[in-house]
Amino acid sequence: MDKKHSTRKAQLSAAKQALLAKRLKGKSRRQLPTIPQRDPAVLVPLSFSQQRLWFLYQFEPENPFYNVPFALRLRGKLDILALDRSFQTLVQRHEILRTTIDDATGDPQQVIHSQGTVTLNHIDISSTPVDGLWSQVKQLAHQEAGQPFNLIQGPFLRITLLILAADEFVLLVTLHHIISDVWSTTILVQEIATLYHAYTQAKPNPLPPLPIQYADFTLWQRQVLQGEYLQTQLKYWQQQFATPPPVLQLPTDRPRPAVQSFRGSHRSCTLSAALTTSLKTLGQEANATLFMTLLAAFKLLLCRYSGQTDITVGSPIANRNQAAIEGLMGLFLNTLALRTDLGGNPSFRELLGRVREVALGAYAHQDLPFEKLIELLNLPRNLSHTPLFQVMFILQNPPTRAFDLSGLTFEVLEPLTETAKFDLTLVTMEVNGCLECGLGYNTDLFDPATIDRLLGHLQTLLEAIVAAPDSPIHQLSFLTPAEWTQLYQWNQTQGQYATDSFLHQLFEAQVKKTPEAMAVTYGANCLTYGELKHRADCLAQCLQSMGVGPETLVGICLERSLEMVVALLAVLKAGGAYVPLDPGYPQQRLAFMVEDAKLNILLSQSHLSHLLPNYVGQRLYLDQPLPTPATGGSLPLPLIQSENLAYMIYTSGSTGKPKGVQISHRGVVNSLQAQAERLEMTHEDSLLAVASICFDISVLDIFLPLIVGAHVTIASREVALDGFRLAEQLKTTQPTFLQATPATWRMLLLANWAGSKQLTVLCGAEPLPPDLADALLSRCGALWNLYGPTETTIWSTQQQIKQIDAIAVGTPLSNIKVYLLDGHFNPVPIGVPGEVYIGGQGLARGYHHSPELTAERFIPHPFGQTPGERLYKTGDLARQLPDGTLEVLGRLEHQVKIRGFRIELGEVESVLSRHEQVQNVVAVVREDSPGQKRLVTYLTAQDSPDQSRPTVGELRQWLKTRLPDYMIPAAFVWLEQIPLTPSGKTDRRALPEPDPEFTSTDRPFEAPRSPVEQTLARIWSQVLGCSTIGIDDNFFELGGDSILSLQVVAQAHQEGLKLTSKHLFQHQTIRTLATVVEPVRALLADQSAVVGAVPLSPIQHWFFSQPLVAPHDWNQSVLFELHQSLTLEDVQTIFRSLLVHHDGLRSTFQKQGTTWSQISMAPEELEETLPCQLIDVPPSSESEQNQIITKTVNALQASLDLTEGPLVRLVLFNLEGPGARQRFLFMVHRLVIDRFSWQILLTDFQSLFHQRLQDKPFTLPPKTSSFQQWTQRLQAYADNLPSENYQRLPSQAPLPVDFPKGENTVALSHTVTVSLDLGETESLLLQVPSVYHTHINDVLLTALGQAYTNWTGHSCLLIDLESQEREAIFEDVDVSRTIGWFTSLAPVLLDLTGVSHLGTSLKTVKEQLRQVSNHGLDFGVYRYMKSKLELKDDIPQDLWPSPEICFSYLGQSEQRFETNDLVTLVTDLPEPKQVGHNPRPHLLAIEAEIVAGQLQICWTYSSAQYRPATIESLAEAFLQKLRSLITHCLSPGAGGYTPSDLPLAQLDQTTLDRLVESYPHLVDGYSLSPLQQGILFHTLYSPEESLYVNQFCFHLKGTLNVEILKQTWQRGSQRHPILRTVFVWQDLSQPLQVVLRQSNISWHIEDWRSYSAKTQTEKLTQLLQRDRAAGFQLSETSPIRLTLIQLADDRHEVIWSFHHILIDGWSLQLLFRDVFTFYERFYQGQPPQLSDPRPYRDYVAWLSTQDSTKAAAFWTPLLQGFQKPTPLKYDKAPHLAPDHKIQTLSLGDAGTAALQNLAQSTHLTLNTLVQAAWALLLSYISGEQDIVFGATTAGRPHDLAGADTIVGVFINSLPVRVQLSPDVNIITWLQDLQTQQSKAREYDYVPLSQIQRWSEIPVGKSLFESLVVFENYPIDKALDSIQVSLEIQSVQSFINNNYPITIRALPRDELVLQIMADRSCLAGEVTERWLQHLVALLQWLVEHPTASLGDWKDYLTMLDRQWQQQQAQTLTQTSRNKLRQARRKTVRPSHQENIS
Repeated sequence: MDKKHSTRKAQLSAAKQALLAKRLKGKSRRQLPTIPQRDPAVLVPLSFSQQRLWFLYQFEPENPFYNVPFALRLRGKLDILALDRSFQTLVQRHEILRTTIDDATGDPQQVIHSQGTVTLNHIDISSTPVDGLWSQVKQLAHQEAGQPFNLIQGPFLRITLLILAADEFVLLVTLHHIISDVWSTTILVQEIATLYHAYTQAKPNPLPPLPIQYADFTLWQRQVLQGEYLQTQLKYWQQQFATPPPVLQLPTDRPRPAVQSFRGSHRSCTLSAALTTSLKTLGQEANATLFMTLLAAFKLLLCRYSGQTDITVGSPIANRNQAAIEGLMGLFLNTLALRTDLGGNPSFRELLGRVREVALGAYAHQDLPFEKLIELLNLPRNLSHTPLFQVMFILQNPPTRAFDLSGLTFEVLEPLTETAKFDLTLVTMEVNGCLECGLGYNTDLFDPATIDRLLGHLQTLLEAIVAAPDSPIHQLSFLTPAEWTQLYQWNQTQGQYATDSFLHQLFEAQVKKTPEAMAVTYGANCLTYGELKHRADCLAQCLQSMGVGPETLVGICLERSLEMVVALLAVLKAGGAYVPLDPGYPQQRLAFMVEDAKLNILLSQSHLSHLLPNYVGQRLYLDQPLPTPATGGSLPLPLIQSENLAYMIYTSGSTGKPKGVQISHRGVVNSLQAQAERLEMTHEDSLLAVASICFDISVLDIFLPLIVGAHVTIASREVALDGFRLAEQLKTTQPTFLQATPATWRMLLLANWAGSKQLTVLCGAEPLPPDLADALLSRCGALWNLYGPTETTIWSTQQQIKQIDAIAVGTPLSNIKVYLLDGHFNPVPIGVPGEVYIGGQGLARGYHHSPELTAERFIPHPFGQTPGERLYKTGDLARQLPDGTLEVLGRLEHQVKIRGFRIELGEVESVLSRHEQVQNVVAVVREDSPGQKRLVTYLTAQDSPDQSRPTVGELRQWLKTRLPDYMIPAAFVWLEQIPLTPSGKTDRRALPEPDPEFTSTDRPFEAPRSPVEQTLARIWSQVLGCSTIGIDDNFFELGGDSILSLQVVAQAHQEGLKLTSKHLFQHQTIRTLATVVEPVRALLADQSAVVGAVPLSPIQHWFFSQPLVAPHDWNQSVLFELHQSLTLEDVQTIFRSLLVHHDGLRSTFQKQGTTWSQISMAPEELEETLPCQLIDVPPSSESEQNQIITKTVNALQASLDLTEGPLVRLVLFNLEGPGARQRFLFMVHRLVIDRFSWQILLTDFQSLFHQRLQDKPFTLPPKTSSFQQWTQRLQAYADNLPSENYQRLPSQAPLPVDFPKGENTVALSHTVTVSLDLGETESLLLQVPSVYHTHINDVLLTALGQAYTNWTGHSCLLIDLESQEREAIFEDVDVSRTIGWFTSLAPVLLDLTGVSHLGTSLKTVKEQLRQVSNHGLDFGVYRYMKSKLELKDDIPQDLWPSPEICFSYLGQSEQRFETNDLVTLVTDLPEPKQVGHNPRPHLLAIEAEIVAGQLQICWTYSSAQYRPATIESLAEAFLQKLRSLITHCLSPGAGGYTPSDLPLAQLDQTTLDRLVESYPHLVDGYSLSPLQQGILFHTLYSPEESLYVNQFCFHLKGTLNVEILKQTWQRGSQRHPILRTVFVWQDLSQPLQVVLRQSNISWHIEDWRSYSAKTQTEKLTQLLQRDRAAGFQLSETSPIRLTLIQLADDRHEVIWSFHHILIDGWSLQLLFRDVFTFYERFYQGQPPQLSDPRPYRDYVAWLSTQDSTKAAAFWTPLLQGFQKPTPLKYDKAPHLAPDHKIQTLSLGDAGTAALQNLAQSTHLTLNTLVQAAWALLLSYISGEQDIVFGATTAGRPHDLAGADTIVGVFINSLPVRVQLSPDVNIITWLQDLQTQQSKAREYDYVPLSQIQRWSEIPVGKSLFESLVVFENYPIDKALDSIQVSLEIQSVQSFINNNYPITIRALPRDELVLQIMADRSCLAGEVTERWLQHLVALLQWLVEHPTASLGDWKDYLTMLDRQWQQQQAQTLTQTSRNKLRQARRKTVRPSHQENIS
């Protein structure tokens, strides 16, 4: 090709060059047909590009993001009328400018109006001052561009004329992108200019007519883009993006926000003409266009910036490939995604070839709309960035900027407002031979200076490319000369120090200056500089005598002490190098270090000798006298040099073994002198040293003060590790410097360290978090952040921190150089991350005995000027800020990729550490399972008593507003503390492997414990595909659904567990499910063949009610490929067994008149007609063999006959040919099988297949109830269904159809399929359900209702909802393994009237679905099976709702059939060809299913009724609504409950929302039990009386671990929901108890060890009174608290206070057992092994099912005639508060034994005897013969399984009515009393208030005034069952209530009776007499069993007389005594009297 042709070719556009290349190769693109004019009657849909913008508009109609604004500057004389006329002409010329969108049918159409106008608005701003004029212009332009368009009403064009002066104007033009692209704006400007020129010259419109319009293109595009041509396009792009491209991770100035904002700006530069020409020449040489050359260079720059080699850049293409559309306005623009691999470090010329190939391929396949490509790839959606690419590149022709017309200059202005659709958009154009480059950028991410640098780098890179195009791309420099100079200057760190000196010499110099100054202190001991020198000299002489000299390593293993400092100096003075050995290190590590260093001399202390028992070298113990050195005299100077070693410190190695870092004197001397200068430390300062000497910062701690004359205080190990002690020492010693790691500083803050303004804080070794910096800045005088690895001597850079938004590590110290390099050793520019390399005088010699590792990490200096100069490769990632300071981003290994996204762990840590409840964060990537990387964070909580630990869900929601989704951790692990290395750094290797569920749910993972839990977990694991299941995992949050629940039920049945699908919905965790699972009882399922008539099920009735032309033709098929061969005989044998086992397969149907019936045939009747056949398929192509199978399928379908069984066909295909396998076909009629039945059938087939191969007898699991039994029970069930729930639903407007007269038959069925991507589906299944407590159907149907509303404008949608559930409505019927058609179909009204908010919509639909009884089964039963329909008179019986839409969710397809080593499911089985004239029952059938992890929704319709575009649009609208719902559910603030979540609360939504607002951590709520209602009433009625505040006290003797005790109570609170319950009554129709997720039990702890026993007793009494008086705020917190009092070292008193509304006496002993079982297990370090009890809510639910009418029938006659309470005859002063006191009396051993004998011999209970005694006494007291008193009952129903384990308040107070007849025998009367009580217990669930309403007692009076309590739950027996290390003593309880008298019977070894009386009513001596009488009456009953009932009164009268006589005698004696005393005081005694 000659140069002329090359030049012409280079002038062609990129697209035309690609076309030319193809033609030259003979491979021209398909010649597309010309665009015809459309038929005006044809509806015009949106173009593909418009569709996407329409959906975005619907998503955010108020968003102006897709506005296209530009501005024209007009100068000169303006004819405004001509300008206005020009625009009106333009609108009439281009139809698109008078187009709006009509979405009334749900299928958006272009509506082209015959006339259209546009208003030219005028705004005069000429009066604005000149200096503010253009600011005003920009402000108005911004306002105009920000106004959204209404795409339904139009217009889509706005023009505004700003009048700046009489001859200067700005014309603002704004179009919506849906009608415009960049090309269109050029057309607009050119045509407006042409028209304006003509009209000002009084000429007509000069523009030629347009041959076609945009609408013509739209129709043409849809016709062309289909069939083979479409497939070719699709195939190319699928190959290009077979793997998803990674997100481009450019270094940004700010973190990427969670939601892209599109705020933008731009910067620009101009390339020289010479460079432009060189670029063109380079392209021509490579046969590439300028576009390709620039794109290759831009991609290279992106590669160098990001470190990525897989780069995808978008580029727009005009897409105007026909002449007819070149002059059209409209949205033609398409976008090409150009992906290039830059890997392998190719030359630029080679890279250009790669880019050229990609570009040409893209041009050749440019017709696929970008929107279709995104849909095809189904990429995970993320709101933080655009899909597929984040950077755009454009090369465009220069627009006509300005032109003169009729005295007016038109000039196109630069954009006055800017947005950024992408992170970066590079726009290049050639102007006057130079390339202009404009770089648009997102201002959320980048600063202007950053973009300016990037443009400079682009220009420099381009210059390097043209200079050396054959160089490898990573050798091409892009740093500007100014940056090279800057980098050089930043490393000019020369400092003039005495680096030839030695460390000990610097110390010696200071000794000479200040010998008497204090040098070092440890504890109470100290040394001056002179003393320290002397002692160090002595030891140094000893060491020299032992052979220590240069390069001799001496081990120092000493406790922190003065001797430690002496030893360090002595080794240096002797000329050696020290190796620190921390005594706190593990012995194994110490031994390794000693052996690796080959230490021959060890300085230590004698008490540490055990640490190195095998050490064979010389030991010198510094706590013993030193040997006298042989030399004597002064210390000889060692012959050492500055390069000799000063010390060797071991650091952790990547292999797990420590490595020794060798540091020279030169390095340490330079470092310390530089630090002294930078920190300005002087002799007046002091430093507190806390670092271990094995940590190199200890060198600064000890030696920096000593070389400047300062004072160093050595902190002990104990102080250094204890925040409180360290804070105290800081307060005591008042140092001016403290150096420590962030972990130590946090430890100090946790100890409430107040700080000191004289303290300089040095912080390093780990990143300094902003919150820590903030806390330190307020507590110190100066804060320094330091950075540097051990290998570069202590610290290399440092920065004083003055504000927390600028935390960097500063600049290098003197004589230290820092470089940031990329992976090819190129310096990176400012702001771009690179690896930190450090050089200079601080470099270590290397690693001891590790030359390979030394060579790897200490590399030759790539820019060094001195031979042998090296750099240390740190492995740290950092970037340089514009001021030269260094910002460390983390470790290189901490910058990771997960799922293609690059994640900087430091960023995750930084953001998460800002959470107010998070203290420390460590983020890591773990790969605990091969190939499965996940981001895991480890956290510690803020130590605040007011804050509970945030849940995982709360953390995720919080992070979602701050980080992109891909940076949200997969797991959160809470730790008590972050593990640290000995040097105080985070020990990442010690971070535990997270348990899966401990980290991803809100509760810690807890493994299944009981056999039932383990079985359920195994079943869930199999069904859900989860490897680990915890007992608190939620079935639906793990991806479960109603379909999968059926599989769980079936497998549970096979495992012997009785379970229903309803159980799974009600109890969604294994913990709760296990409490309701029961062993399978042997149901009477007939194991023989069931034959005879079978009632039709509701769905079968529905089937036969359809007007089917061919009812036989409705089948389902499954095709398997067999891995093992079968014979026809095998198939027949297997099928015979299946026929016998599954009765449903033998069903046939008969028709008599119009009625169908079902018959189950006997197996033998089918023996001769087994529907099995063998077909040989000859060898041929796969497609031909498939055709044979298809023909067979269609033929078999035609052979099915409903009247001739069985309705099953089996075919074995023998496929012949190489590698061919048999295939096996199952075909079954729909009438006898459903989705779940298929799984049963195929599982059994595989089982029999396997048994046949192994020649084993056939066995299958036992049969469950037959289909016959099921339908028979439904028949009876139907007649009991109430009619009021099944009245006709409201009528609904017909669905819109495109062709109203079109047929709706099977033959015309077409299906549109849309799907969510994997990530969206995962969110839908796993994250969405927990937000509103929904099931997947709730979400899908909400989206459907919203899409329908948008389509039709109607807010009510009536659908047929199909359900696959098998409802467990009969206890004695189990169909979990029964084959049949169990599907339910019921009409459901989705009513979204007045609802717009997404969350409200979801809640509304959810509640409407919860009203569907038994998932629609009840409707079908009622409609088809009820013998007499009870419809309202005005509704005919045959008029039922006929929804036109059917919806079904089919679950997860991969869970349907298992493939194994026997079979593989063939998924491409052709559908059987159905009879075409069969009518379809619905206009639209929607099926949703999870296929390969993605939600797939199939929309089936009749092509004679709908256009494909209509359904496609509707399906896409549904998908967009669904995505919006998902996004909403994952957004902060989303969530809530609906009334169905708290069914026992019976709340409306408004009230529930108020409740949730008050109690955001609510997890349940329900009504109060009867006793709770009464207790609450009395508590609120008399709040000052502290009623029902119970106290339980006991002693604990032994060693008590208080923290474990508190932990056990908290664990009990989590175990029993009642302990996390508050009580709410305000603004509610009935009180509720609300269960919280967590409730922290209140503890009060006191120490009374200093008090005497007497004082302790007095204080305890006072404390109990105060505690009782304090009461509880029932609505604020759970009414329970504990007080712990330490009485002695081994003795504690515990007061457990609680409100009786929570628990009863039985619960008391349950809790006591739990708490001390937990305590003992925790104390022994073992997990507790207690099975979970049922929650109290189950009892409340049980109460709601009880029949009150039966209770009323018992209580009403029992109390009939009783009209006033039995009086106790007392007077109470109204002003006195209740004061309950207890008196106690025991029957003794003999009395108790006698009473028990009586009870046993007469078959009575002790309770009956006590009640009888009180009845007699009460009759005596009151004088009444008909009496009523109260008695408590346990109230735990026997028919509620597990009731005895529930903690709560069950007891109820019931009336006991006793009528005394004198002649009745005592024993007979007692037995009658017991019988009454026994009957009463059947109705003891009724509230006392209700019983009182059934009585004749007047309102306002109590039914009784006394109560008998028989406590048969002794605590001491509960204690006997617990093995506790503590001794529990002196158990006692204190209770009260609202009754004047309570009799308590305590059955111990001796029966104890107590009387609790209100002293404000009854005197103590009265109640004492009653108590004595009560005991006497019991004794009388024992002694007189044969007496009559009238005999007791005489006995009691006698007792009362005796008591009165005793009282009188006592009173007389008392009076005499008082009289004597009085006389003695008043009469002086005589002498004789004294003698006498």
